[in-house]
Order: sequence, then structure tokens, then C-alpha cells
Amino acid sequence: MMPLLKVIILYVQIIRGFSQQCENKDLTLLAKTQIPIPDFKPIFTADHFTFGVSFQNCLHHCDTNDRCIGFEVCQVNENLYRCRGCCEWRKRKKYDIPTGFSMCTFYGKSIDFGNNLALHKPATLSTLWNSNSVSSNAVDGITICPSIDFIAVTLSSTDNWLSIQLENTYNIRMVVFYARTDRNAYEAAHIHVIVSGENFNYPCGGEYPGPTQENDVIDVLCPSGTVGSKVTLHKQQPYAEHLTLCEVEVFGNPYP
Repeated sequence: MMPLLKVIILYVQIIRGFSQQCENKDLTLLAKTQIPIPDFKPIFTADHFTFGVSFQNCLHHCDTNDRCIGFEVCQVNENLYRCRGCCEWRKRKKYDIPTGFSMCTFYGKSIDFGNNLALHKPATLSTLWNSNSVSSNAVDGITICPSIDFIAVTLSSTDNWLSIQLENTYNIRMVVFYARTDRNAYEAAHIHVIVSGENFNYPCGGEYPGPTQENDVIDVLCPSGTVGSKVTLHKQQPYAEHLTLCEVEVFGNPYP
């Protein structure tokens, strides 16, 4: 069995080699720690016997999937490495990049999603909590919401939604929503994102379950071929609760 020190040295050398490859693939080392489960939902997971095979496999799948904005490779044990592609959805956060050896590395992919298509577009809430918490607050361009005057809020219910009319048809790549800036940020959870066209509804990212904390920003990635003119954030759960959103952004390109 190879001594632990040699394993660590070999691992660091491999990391350096693949980090150089990353520079040629528009990848950036974003973290040297395992990303917590509540922070993203992988689009793929695979196990391999070496770091090199795991890295190359993740890189290949990431290059061929429109939703892949990065991937994580972790050493599970001496003979097992696990890669996870990001993602169905993720919390937008910064993670530590300490020096030295790490069991996990996360690489981000450089992608230009374009301009925010939802800004100042017509928006509708399923219900209205009060005259200050109107639907237009979710598309006003303000992403920090310290009071009720900045947020869009429904009445407490088991079935709530916010819809945004884009006024044109687009290939939708990503939908982003911002939680409020106080202890009630948890109300932005249990959310499904649906893009609607003339004849089809396209789900993006499955369910984002939460938990959501103040100032959280959630990126929801849409699969290739998601086309529509309306985006709906639908919150459905067994117990009554408000749907509260600070801001919603939609990114994509004109169709066809």
C-alpha cells in the first residue's frame, strides 16, 4: 500500500496538471471543499477509481450539457473518486480556496447567459398579501430587499405562484430568484420553475426545496430546448405559507 504522504504528493501533482487543463477549457477553480448537499442538485454523479478518469469524465459530460456550469471531484477513499456535475439548481455562494491538500475541488465554467429578459416585464401573483407587496417588485431590478416595500408576497396558501410575461418567445437558459433580506427568507422554498410556450410547459431544475436563508440567490438551470414566453415560479406544499420573492431574473436568447 502506498504511504499516505506519497498519495498526497501524487494527488497534488495531478491537481496541478488538471488545473492547467482547466485554463484551456474556460474553467476556474472555485472551491477546495465539498459543496454542501443543500447548496446544489447535481445533474449527474459518477464514481471512478482515479482522479484523472473522474476529472476527464466530469469535463466531458459538462462540455456536452447546457446546464453544466461546473463540477466537483472528491476523493471518497483511497481508491474511489466521485464527480458531481452542477446542476439542476444551485445556491450562488463563494467557498474557501485554502492552500495545500484537499479531498474535494470544484471547478466553475465560464458561461455568458446574456441579459435579464424579465426586467420590468408584466408580472402576476396568484394572490396579493397587501398593496405594497405587488408582483412588479419581483421584476424591478432591486435584488436586496430589507423591507416589505421591495418584495412580492402572496397570501398564505398551499398553492402559490408568480408568473412573468416575457412579451416574446425565447430559448430560456436560466432563471434566478432572490430571497428577501430578513428572517422570513425561508418563504422562498419548495419552488418549481416552469417555462410555458404556446403548446408546451417546460420544467427547469425540478423542485428547489430550500432551506433558504436571508440573501440567498438561487440559479435554476433549464435543459436544452426550453422555449417559451412565460415563466412561472410555482410553490406547492401540504401546509399554508406565503410565497415571498425579492427579485426574479430570466436569461436566454431570442427564438428561433
